Amino acid sequence: MTRILGLDPSTVATGWALLDDGTVLASGVFRPEGDTLDEKLAAAHNWLWLQLLGLWPQAVAVETPFFKLNAKTLVTLAQLGAAYRLAATMFGLPVVEVTPAVRCTAVGLGGNAAKEQVLYTVNAVFSLDLTDHNESDAVAIAAAAEIKLREKELSE
Repeated sequence: MTRILGLDPSTVATGWALLDDGTVLASGVFRPEGDTLDEKLAAAHNWLWLQLLGLWPQAVAVETPFFKLNAKTLVTLAQLGAAYRLAATMFGLPVVEVTPAVRCTAVGLGGNAAKEQVLYTVNAVFSLDLTDHNESDAVAIAAAAEIKLREKELSE
């Protein structure tokens, strides 16, 4: 299993990237429309469903939210992640959870690397010219999931 759609969930700008055997096939940023959280969650779910139909990944990787300072943001990101997980599961795809620290280490950085460091490193490692950290995070999330899935295959 190597074709992975990585997602960096955000109600403002969700980064996404499709990785296949270490090659970035496509990437971008989705900006959910809506005035309420419920509208944004529905938009995110529907958007992912359309992406799954068009990109045909074999797995979806979603970054898990972490508690830093704001509990409300944590809950919102968890709800958004659940909307993405639901769409992937309804499509019959496995969902790989990736922590922010694992996202960083997947591209050779320390577990608490800054967004700018991830952007620079992803561009260097994958020969890209990305400018949005949400998009580069999604590439790193997909790369981390690819590593996790290969480790799982090797251990079986």
